[in-house]
Amino acid sequence: MSTTHAGRVVRDPNVTPLIDVMLVLLIIFMIVTPMIESGIAVELPTAEHLDPEQRELPLTISIEAGGEIHF
Repeated sequence: MSTTHAGRVVRDPNVTPLIDVMLVLLIIFMIVTPMIESGIAVELPTAEHLDPEQRELPLTISIEAGGEIHF
């Protein structure tokens, strides 16, 4: 809160930083929106599907407190 010459408290919020941020966001969105609408060609990788019989089983490794290793 700030005070005036007479020592009274002025309770009006300072909205200048809010307006600055909103204007910057407006400019950013005005620049980015046309790019999103036009799009960019992207080549995505294709996935190979394996049959369930061809998949390998996961390998489980456990180490005991005595140092024994089990696969």
